[in-house]
Amino acid sequence: MTRTLSNKTPLVALVVCMSHLGYVENGESGDTFVVKQVDGIDFIASGHTHTFMEKPVMQTQPCGAKTMIFQVGKSGIYVGRVDFTFRSGKLAASSARLLDLRNV
Repeated sequence: MTRTLSNKTPLVALVVCMSHLGYVENGESGDTFVVKQVDGIDFIASGHTHTFMEKPVMQTQPCGAKTMIFQVGKSGIYVGRVDFTFRSGKLAASSARLLDLRNV
């Protein structure tokens, strides 16, 4: 979902949320609950629950668009890498992966 002015000029191409609500699978609280209530968030870098996610979760917004939620555990064992691809100024694709710092 691209936010626009009245002349259709995009205001932003990507909305990122740095959250400390936590990832809860059932969606009754935390980041998944926020996504179910709010349109327009493209990515949530999640925290608080120390959830180790091998891959991000895609959650559906009320408008039908998707939000990527990713959390990489705790203690700096892993860090996450998220890549966003833009075409014509619009978000076209995203991907994420873990980087294991124990072997560095």
